[in-house]
Amino acid sequence: MARASRSVYSESRNILFLLAVCFALFLWKLGASAFLRERRTPRGTGCLGDALYRELDPPNYQRRIYSFQTAAFSLARVLVAIVVGRVDEFTVRFPSAILGTLDVLMTYYVARRLWTRKAALVAAVVLATSFGWWQAATITQVDMTLTFSVSAALMLFISFIGRSALARRDL
Repeated sequence: MARASRSVYSESRNILFLLAVCFALFLWKLGASAFLRERRTPRGTGCLGDALYRELDPPNYQRRIYSFQTAAFSLARVLVAIVVGRVDEFTVRFPSAILGTLDVLMTYYVARRLWTRKAALVAAVVLATSFGWWQAATITQVDMTLTFSVSAALMLFISFIGRSALARRDL
């Protein structure tokens, strides 16, 4: 009984540590810096998306139209702006930061199932602290949405096939 409670405590402590690391890296002062070249308007976002981008970049609204961003990415930014009640750097970057954090937690979960708790914590911290990951999680581009979708699919696959199949290399 004591070992099980110690295990739950250790697991909770690791997850809280990862959340603190992600908060410090991705969410702390998220809206403090100004937009650089990251403003892009997806085509066909509808009236909410158009209003969001008109407010962000009024003079360049008609000139900057790119069609490579996903609808989920645009919808997430619009929903955050509606919930918060304003459009600024923080509300537009927030979905990328949350998806980056969720991906770090998924990495911990899958690595925990495959290896030890310590190895899972190291893997998640290395992912969170890598420069490319930090950059993608703190700017408003589609990268984190796509990365989260692909990672979730791969991690679900690994969870379903299980540890024994990976150990036996039955793939």
